[in-house]
Amino acid sequence: MAAVGEVLAVADYGYEPVYAATAASVKAFGIDELDPTARLPDKFEIFGTDMQVLRVFMDAGDKIIAEPGAMIYMSEAVLAGCDSSDCCGRCMSCSPCCMATYEAETSGTYVGLTPVRPAKVVPVPLHGRRFLAKDRAFFASLGQVEINFDVDTNPLTCCCGGQGLVRQVLKGDGMAFIGAMGVITHKVLAPGETLLIDTNSLVSWEDTVEFDVKTTGGFCTCCCAGEGLFNTKLTGPGEVYPPQSWSLRFVVFRPSPRGISTSPPRPASWEDLRGITPQVYRGPA
Repeated sequence: MAAVGEVLAVADYGYEPVYAATAASVKAFGIDELDPTARLPDKFEIFGTDMQVLRVFMDAGDKIIAEPGAMIYMSEAVLAGCDSSDCCGRCMSCSPCCMATYEAETSGTYVGLTPVRPAKVVPVPLHGRRFLAKDRAFFASLGQVEINFDVDTNPLTCCCGGQGLVRQVLKGDGMAFIGAMGVITHKVLAPGETLLIDTNSLVSWEDTVEFDVKTTGGFCTCCCAGEGLFNTKLTGPGEVYPPQSWSLRFVVFRPSPRGISTSPPRPASWEDLRGITPQVYRGPA
């Protein structure tokens, strides 16, 4: 496995993933924390700590596809538009059917993008490969990247694997960018190597990886350990991106005669979010 600071060579756009310092106890399992901001090619820049910004420096004719609302600033010589190709595949994978496009009319232009939900930016160089991902993981791409969907026809993994019936598919030769929360980790599974992951903590995996589930343990473990009945089981070969957490769940704390209420949140209106009522991050769903 890669040592701290060791580079895993990838041809696409000269991107070379760099690993941050990882605890030895975690590294013993071959899991490395990915530092997406380090050693990116000159064409890309990622900055920020949690809710990150992706800046793409464009040459004439370059075209970026992104989710609507992802753009935060751009050069005047960048032409904004819309793209509704692959409408069915996008909709089925829970992405908008109509994507925003940004095409450079001259060289030396740039576009600043950010995921439309709180997330870090994770570069995924496809290099002709096919990746499966949690629905609506994709938020931007440069180059030839197709967004489609995959249907899990296995009733067990579909209902209990944490990814549902439809998974997002990213394939092509370009650079895709996905959004994910928490500490972004990365592991290359050897042939036959198995990794168990919490069902809510997997964001993307190469299609060469076998996707399955495994029971978390006995009756008491299933009921009291907080992991439910199943964990996700991944068997190599291939790359996986298991972040620390994927989704946000908010609890509205409200005064009550017995103190602070931590009951499950009800659907909130804008009135609920005004005033002094804080919204508290609860953690992974």
